[in-house]
Amino acid sequence: MNKDFNIKNKYISIKNKLSDVKFKNNFVLVALIVINVICLSVTVLTSNVFVGLTFTLWINIICYCLFKFKERALLFFFSIAFFTFLIGRVVLEQMFNYNVETFSTETNLFAERLVLFSLTVVFVTFFLLDSFIKKKDRPKKCNIYRIRRIRIISKWLFFIFSLGSILYTCITLYIVIKRTYHFTYTQEYTNLINKNIILYVLSKTELFMPIALYVFLGTMPKKKECILPIAIQLLYLVLSLGTGQRAIIVLGVFVLIIYVVYRNSQDKDEVWISKKIVIIGIISVPFILVFFVLLNHWRAGYNSSTSIFDGVRDFFYQQGYSINVIKYTYELQDQLPQDKLYSLEFLFSGIIARIFGLPVYEGNSIAHAIDGNSLAHALAYIKLGEESYLAGHGTGTAYIAELYHDFDIFGVIIGNILVGAILLFCSRLSKEKPLTSAVKMIMIPQLLWMPRGMFTDFIGVLLRPTTFLLLIVIFGGEWVIGKLLKKYGLSIVKKFPKCKKLFAEFGVLENV
Repeated sequence: MNKDFNIKNKYISIKNKLSDVKFKNNFVLVALIVINVICLSVTVLTSNVFVGLTFTLWINIICYCLFKFKERALLFFFSIAFFTFLIGRVVLEQMFNYNVETFSTETNLFAERLVLFSLTVVFVTFFLLDSFIKKKDRPKKCNIYRIRRIRIISKWLFFIFSLGSILYTCITLYIVIKRTYHFTYTQEYTNLINKNIILYVLSKTELFMPIALYVFLGTMPKKKECILPIAIQLLYLVLSLGTGQRAIIVLGVFVLIIYVVYRNSQDKDEVWISKKIVIIGIISVPFILVFFVLLNHWRAGYNSSTSIFDGVRDFFYQQGYSINVIKYTYELQDQLPQDKLYSLEFLFSGIIARIFGLPVYEGNSIAHAIDGNSLAHALAYIKLGEESYLAGHGTGTAYIAELYHDFDIFGVIIGNILVGAILLFCSRLSKEKPLTSAVKMIMIPQLLWMPRGMFTDFIGVLLRPTTFLLLIVIFGGEWVIGKLLKKYGLSIVKKFPKCKKLFAEFGVLENV
């Protein structure tokens, strides 16, 4: 009996110790020291300073994010994307001597230094701004009826657009099965969509749908009201896997996780993430990884007899191709047009280009590669050759490569300072400012994709005609409805007394 009592007391003592803040801080400090010693030891053994330092810095950033994950979830997932696309490949090459590619020592060192420098600037900027910019805790006044109207409008628009998006995804899946997923990047596919009015309209609903969802989520609805829209979004994301585009589901899920983590930290009356969900999520990670490995083999069009371990290793190696974009940009800089500003591509697409009558290019075409302002298309055309490029193949791009091509090292510095600042800016949402919160959520997928995407795509997505139009419809429509209800609210209630509760949701009784 006494023995059981002593064991119970020891358990309670250990539990209390683990919950002690000072103990947690000391534990994290010791863990960081051990991790840094291990990483630096590996650096010395592999004799590659830049790769080792980059990996060590990345580990420290991950620990920094986990220490206050609720506030730094966006930086965490950006770091995951940064490692996957820009660090993982060179770690496998240099630390594990895996499939070393034929780049010169000068080119390898250049890319490794640029990646280390970029990650350092992003982290230092985020850290300094997060440390010195104080959060405003004082409550702000907000028009609950206005927010409610925005929520209702955006939610029903999302439901409408989701039907078209799911149908369009199923059609694309059929085309991919009949052809290949590379076909969806060709000019032939673009012409097929543009010439068929039904397919063209359905393709636009796929662009409208996430915007409507992010506006809805930006109004901070209750957890119960979010379940159905999030479930529909997840269904769409799963279906999109069949088209061979992994980025859609990965970015979509990351955004939802960031949002749920934020709501869990801000909402005092609702629990968004339970310990059970966290455990299930952690356990499911290796299974999801294996699934993506299998999907990667399916995309490549071959069956593999390699082990799961080799498949995972190959997967991370192939995903890290963006480091090669930096290397190719450095080696082929004399062949790339010097009069193009690839990092400012948003100026030559979307609404701005249309206002000034500039040509807007789509798909893989010679005109897009030569006359366009996309490094992804220009580099693919030069590196892969005309035939392969027009068949839908590409190299992708990387924001670091674009910044270096346009403005040299000065552009890399300024660009990464901006990235760090924007990451912090988008980490904080506000119920009182639904438009600002919606804009931040729209930008987040592009920020996460930045290591493998364009530098200013987070601006470009806001200037797309579809984004601009839908924001005007939702917020402009709410403004018009609000004015009409203010003027005719009383007469509406008197005429339809049985619908009083429904009208109250739209704020009919606000001024009655």
